[in-house]
Amino acid sequence: MTTSSLIVNLEASMLSLKFRFVLILLTAILFFGVFEFLHVSQVFRFEISDLSIFLITLWIVAASWEGNRLLVDWLDKFIAPDYTDSRTMWKRFLATYPLATLYSVGIVVLLPAGIFCIVFDVAMADIAAPTRLFSVFGFLIMNLLHTANALHYYMNKWRDTLLEAERFKKMSVESQFEALRTQVNPHFLFNSLNTLASLVQSDRETAAEFIHRLSSVYRYMLQHQNDELVTVAEELEFANSYLYLLKTRFDRSIRIGVDIEPRIASQSYIPPVTLQLLIENAIKHNIVSRGKPLTVELFLEGEEWVVVRNTLQRKSQRQPSTRIGLSNIRSRYRYLSRRELQVSDDGEFFTVRLPLLFSE
Repeated sequence: MTTSSLIVNLEASMLSLKFRFVLILLTAILFFGVFEFLHVSQVFRFEISDLSIFLITLWIVAASWEGNRLLVDWLDKFIAPDYTDSRTMWKRFLATYPLATLYSVGIVVLLPAGIFCIVFDVAMADIAAPTRLFSVFGFLIMNLLHTANALHYYMNKWRDTLLEAERFKKMSVESQFEALRTQVNPHFLFNSLNTLASLVQSDRETAAEFIHRLSSVYRYMLQHQNDELVTVAEELEFANSYLYLLKTRFDRSIRIGVDIEPRIASQSYIPPVTLQLLIENAIKHNIVSRGKPLTVELFLEGEEWVVVRNTLQRKSQRQPSTRIGLSNIRSRYRYLSRRELQVSDDGEFFTVRLPLLFSE
């Protein structure tokens, strides 16, 4: 899953919430209450006030939270924050975990404890028990933060997945509308009927074949309008019928070349009606005449791409384009695969490379 991408940036991180300081205070108050219930002050060999216990608790929570937040920001320099990939998320989690543990226990608890012993001339044995207790507390806070951050991330991803699903549902409706629009394209139908009318009078055998191919084109569109994928072989059979209609209509004004290996065509898949849409775009936006015949080529690049390429001979007055056709093909690929189609215009040729998809 491409697309449009399910990106949850650092601003959506649990550690970067705008109201995190309120959560830090509430968390410190909660654990202070627990420590009071357990009479933690009694594990010290000297008297310590409740305020001191609360300040220690607040320090551990605040320092762990802010330190981990800075640690995640720092990690972005080494592991790109691509939240669209669960493997990247796990990499970040596993890379951060030992560093966060070392920081939350060593820097937040043990280091201040050592400094306290030196400054106040207190023996380490006198604070060994509370140090162990607060080390465990710091470790638990670190785990709590990491778990909450992971849950927050997945909840955001789940929400964005629902939004993306709605977007693709809308795109699917638009795609079906475009397919229906193509099926009843009045210009295509009008031109086909005009060609047929002239053939009926001059060449009945060709007229019969023309009718057969025309019915094949419309039958294919109706049969596959709701399918996500078809084999390249099926799509090519449909495209050949469509190309026959064009060749009959334009005669020597259009040159068509098809070079696709049957073995690969029968084993690979593409979204239906994509070849026809691309060929139709070539006819729509370029001059097609005997003086400037249009060349359209369909061929494979290795076993990765099926390519539709046409010579560029743009019309002086361009027809308005809705850009729905190419956009829908691109969107369907993003929905079906992480691979995207490639479009290039070198001034001589307009080329569209469609990724071949294979069943797992």
